[in-house]
Amino acid sequence: FVLPRDPAVSQVISEAEKLLPALADHRDAGFDGYQSIGRDPDDPYGAVDTQVQSIWAAMSLYMGLRYVNPPPTYTMESQRVRTPSQVISGSRGTCIDLALLIASCLEFVDIYSVLFLLKGHAFVGYWRSDALYRDFLKNTPNTETPDRSAWMYPTTAYEHVMRQIREGALVPLEATLLTQRGSFGDAIEEGFMNLRNSDEFEALLDIALARQNEVRPLPLAEFA
Repeated sequence: FVLPRDPAVSQVISEAEKLLPALADHRDAGFDGYQSIGRDPDDPYGAVDTQVQSIWAAMSLYMGLRYVNPPPTYTMESQRVRTPSQVISGSRGTCIDLALLIASCLEFVDIYSVLFLLKGHAFVGYWRSDALYRDFLKNTPNTETPDRSAWMYPTTAYEHVMRQIREGALVPLEATLLTQRGSFGDAIEEGFMNLRNSDEFEALLDIALARQNEVRPLPLAEFA
């Protein structure tokens, strides 16, 4: 359900490209993923944060997003999700719809994203550098169990995940603030607050690692 090839993702990035030079205070700023890390020694990951902020601002300022309940499924065991195109064309989505939209945009510009699953809620996050992400993988305890995938970190990984956030390696974003025109800083703060109760944490889904394990985006109807 993270669909970087969905046409709406290109639409969002096109709008974000107009904002990025101003936010970066550099006329040549572009979406280069992690390539610009370290250019500013005082803020080595700032260029990555600015790319994500420009995507956030484009959706907040230009997309007119509103919160709406999920489409009917007629079962209590599942929830239908909207594609990025459905979210953008309809200007509405749930927490998971909006989180998947942001994750799709981040994958499009080669910034690694994660999905946080809580009891009854979901939101998105991103890694501030490839090196920080690789360090996380190298030092993550083996939490895989027979009913878990290698890219799904369960409740036992909570403290390890929180350490990455406190140390500034992993940034959480509360996607529903897009529907309130909330600031990028507010979204980060709210994302952190979402995780204050370990009992609510269910899993962290690692999109980059899922791709390495051959979890591919669903085929799009126009390309099927």
